[in-house]
Amino acid sequence: MMKQMNIFLIRTLKLAKGNNITDRLKYKESVIKFSKKYGVTKAVYKFGECKRITYRWQNRYDGTLESLKDK
Repeated sequence: MMKQMNIFLIRTLKLAKGNNITDRLKYKESVIKFSKKYGVTKAVYKFGECKRITYRWQNRYDGTLESLKDK
């Protein structure tokens, strides 16, 4: 129950902070950096994203925020 509550709060905060494109791209970058340092599983747990999306962002990321824009 507590895990579900934490994921709900993270997603709620993420949506509140991601109102403009730059904030959303910075959020994606922080997920990528965290996942490279601590692993995808821990990043998924912390940020509430699924593994598939996290791996997709990692593969697309080339060090610039432009590379994380939705196509």
